[in-house]
Amino acid sequence: MAAQLASTAEPLILVFQGETSVHAPAIGFSRRSLRRPAVGYVLIDPVMPTIGGDYGDWPDAPVTVVITDAANEFAKEASLQSRLRGWKVTTDSPQEVLAAF
Repeated sequence: MAAQLASTAEPLILVFQGETSVHAPAIGFSRRSLRRPAVGYVLIDPVMPTIGGDYGDWPDAPVTVVITDAANEFAKEASLQSRLRGWKVTTDSPQEVLAAF
């Protein structure tokens, strides 16, 4: 699936849930290297991606963090880190967030 996401030509909003959020920088980098950058990232109840390292300039598009009622402690901690980074944090449904893009 990651290879398909990296090579799709259409503008994409990349959506990750839970532990898959740690892959957002790598997939974003793959899209950028093909000159098809993501137009946004939505992280639902995320485990916080590593900032810096091989993908030091990530994020390259706006990031919205969605915290649901089912969020665990890792996601709640990620919401605090997200606010410090200036990312939008919301409790709106993922559908509402995507419709706003």
